[in-house]
Amino acid sequence: MPVVNLLNNLLTTININDIKDLLNIFPLSELDLSYNDISELPPELAQLQNLSKLYLSHNDIGEKQQSLVREWLPNCNLFLE
Repeated sequence: MPVVNLLNNLLTTININDIKDLLNIFPLSELDLSYNDISELPPELAQLQNLSKLYLSHNDIGEKQQSLVREWLPNCNLFLE
């Protein structure tokens, strides 16, 4: 399955809808958003049910957002550090 690496791109947000058509064709297994400036993740992230690994280290993801991501993607390994 495809892996998307958006590591160290100074992103402040991610819009799943921008890549939704692509995700329907190639379900992601891993998404690396480490080393960006993301503080909030969109609820659309829950659409990535095939995601097995989500890398969020070195962002400003608070505990509330971490809990939401764990709810949205219960089978995904979340890497925060």
